[in-house]
Amino acid sequence: MAALFLVWAVGEVVVGAVHGPVVVTVAAGVLTTVPLAWRRLVPATAGLLASAGVAFKTVMGVNMEGLALLAAVFFASYSAGRHLPARRALGTVGVMVALVWSVLWRVPGTGPYDWVFALIWVGGPGLAGAVFRHQLERAARLADRAARAELQREEHAGRAVRRERDRIAREMHDTVAHAVSVMVLQAGAVRSRLPDEFASERAALDQCEETGRRSIADLRRLLGLLRDDEGSDLEPQPTLDQLEALVEESRLLGLDVTLRTEGVPAPVDPSVEVSAYRIVQEALTNVRKHASASAAEVVLRFADGQVHIRVADDGAPAPAADERPDGFGLLGIRERVELYGGRMTARATAQGFVLDASLPAAAS
Repeated sequence: MAALFLVWAVGEVVVGAVHGPVVVTVAAGVLTTVPLAWRRLVPATAGLLASAGVAFKTVMGVNMEGLALLAAVFFASYSAGRHLPARRALGTVGVMVALVWSVLWRVPGTGPYDWVFALIWVGGPGLAGAVFRHQLERAARLADRAARAELQREEHAGRAVRRERDRIAREMHDTVAHAVSVMVLQAGAVRSRLPDEFASERAALDQCEETGRRSIADLRRLLGLLRDDEGSDLEPQPTLDQLEALVEESRLLGLDVTLRTEGVPAPVDPSVEVSAYRIVQEALTNVRKHASASAAEVVLRFADGQVHIRVADDGAPAPAADERPDGFGLLGIRERVELYGGRMTARATAQGFVLDASLPAAAS
C-alpha cells in the first residue's frame, strides 16, 4: 500500500496535477506515504509522519493539491484507530487533526467548511478504526467465553458420565457378588452331600468354592473404592417391583404420575432390572427438575425378549441435557442403555417430552 501511494503521489507531480517545486512535492510525498509501510507496527508514528508530510508541503508554500497525500493521511488515521489502544488512538488522531488544522491558517480563503472537512477526513477514519477494533476485541472475548463454556460443558458431561459409570459399577458389583455367592453356596451344599467315595468330585467342588470366595474378595477390592457412602453394602438393589413405590414418591413431590404395565412380565436379569429401575428414576427426576410438567406416564412393556420403558410428560421441554450446564440425566441413561446394547430415544413432542428405552431382558 505504501508503494502504491508513493507512485500515486509522484505521478501527480509528473502529470502536473500538483504544482510547486519538484523537490518539495516529492519530499512531501515520500514523507506522507512511505510511513504507511509500518502502519501496523508503529501506527502512531506512521500517522504523525503522514500528517507532518502534508503540513511540510503547506509550510513550504505548496497548496494542498492532489488526492494521493489526502488518501494516505486517511489510511494512516484509520490504522492508528485500528491498531492502537483507545486512549493512544484518540491522542494520535487528535494530534494529526491539529497538524492539518495548523497549516490551514496558511491557506488563503480557508473557510468553516475546510475546517470541518479536515476534521472529518482525518478524525473520521480514526474513529472508524477504533470502533472496528472494539468490535473485533468484543468478538474475540465472546468467542473465548464460548470456548471456555464449551470446555466446561464437556468437563461437566465427562464427570456426569464417570459418576454414572461408577454407580453402574457398584450395582454390577452387588449383582455379580450375589450371583457368585449363590454359586459358592450351591457348590458347598452339593459337596457336603457327596459320599466319601467321590473324593475327586468333592475336591473339585471344594476348589470351586475356594475360587468363588477369592473372586468375591477380588470384586470387593477392585470395586469397593467406588463406594462413596457408608453402609451401601447393606442396601438391597432396587427391582421392577419397586416402581410403584418410586411413582408414589413422585406423586408426593407434586407430580401426577401413572404407571402402566403391558405384555406378560418375563424373567429379567437382576442387573437389567436394576438399570431399568434407575432409568425410570432418572427420567422422573428430569421431569420434576426441567420439564415444568404437571403429569407424567410410565409405561413398562414386555415384548420380544425386551423390556421397553417409556416416560412421557406434558411439560414444555427444557434444553437438551447436553446443553444444560447442570443437567446430564440423559447422559447417564444412555450409558446404562448402551451397556446392554439397548436403544434409547429422547424427543420433544406437541404434548411434551418422551423418553423411550429398550433393554434385553437377559443380559448377554
